[in-house]
Amino acid sequence: MIDDSQNLRKLLLTILRGDVTKSLNAVAKALESPDTETSHYAASAIMDIMSEFQTTIQKFQAQLSANPEDSELNHLFIDYLYKILNSNILSEMEKKTYVYTMLSACQNYYEHNPSRMHVTHYAHIIRFLTEIGDLKNARIWVDRIQKEKPDHADMYLAVLNFYFTVQDRECFFKCLERLKHSGIAIGQELLELIRIYG
Repeated sequence: MIDDSQNLRKLLLTILRGDVTKSLNAVAKALESPDTETSHYAASAIMDIMSEFQTTIQKFQAQLSANPEDSELNHLFIDYLYKILNSNILSEMEKKTYVYTMLSACQNYYEHNPSRMHVTHYAHIIRFLTEIGDLKNARIWVDRIQKEKPDHADMYLAVLNFYFTVQDRECFFKCLERLKHSGIAIGQELLELIRIYG
């Protein structure tokens, strides 16, 4: 993407002047740059991002504390957490902390309005819980996504990925059989998963 140090520095300066959260991956890549000036700019940008992130999380949490059933606010909060968790800027400990923040947000949304919760929210929390090794909570969300979104291709993708990751062949193939008999149109990503794993 960006090869020479001059262009990377210019990009980082542009990012530092604007909304850095929109360019997280470029900042994370720049942090690993052998050019010390570039990596310094990137480290500065990450500090700004993390500070902004903390402030925004506190605002979301305060608003949700006052109005926990607000579907739009729950939706926005989970999407915001996903954006940061999906970046490459968090340490292992930070990632774990924010996964549990997302789990709490998903739990709140689920308790107040499970049918309004988007299938991707279920899929994201399953993925992140699995990544940090919390398989007990991930299984709870696997059950929930199957109950709440039974006729959705993304549900099958999330569940099949989970069963493959935890090497639960029996559940994987049971889910695959349900998919085959569901009549759901299978997209390219799901076809690839079936081809590789099935």
